[in-house]
Amino acid sequence: MNDPHASPEELLAFLCDGDPLPQTVQQHIDHCQLCQQQVVSYQKTATCLFTLMYRRDCPSGAALSAWCLPNVLSDGEQSQISKHLTQCPHCAAELAETLQFLETS
Repeated sequence: MNDPHASPEELLAFLCDGDPLPQTVQQHIDHCQLCQQQVVSYQKTATCLFTLMYRRDCPSGAALSAWCLPNVLSDGEQSQISKHLTQCPHCAAELAETLQFLETS
């Protein structure tokens, strides 16, 4: 007989990747206080890790702003940020906001 409890791997995939839980497991969680507590615990852990790691390797807001201005950054810094912008949607969005602000100023 299958265990109705979600495995730690299923819960992590559900919380981190958005993978759906099997219907039987979801129904079990809806009625099992222990499993609900486990979901909450995993959510808190995931939030904590995301907060610690979010944009850890990104340039600062000041560096992104400086990237918009001529002759402020060295060629190496300019190139490094340019490369980062092609890979990071968060910084690309922040840069778009900065450029929009500079155009209206």
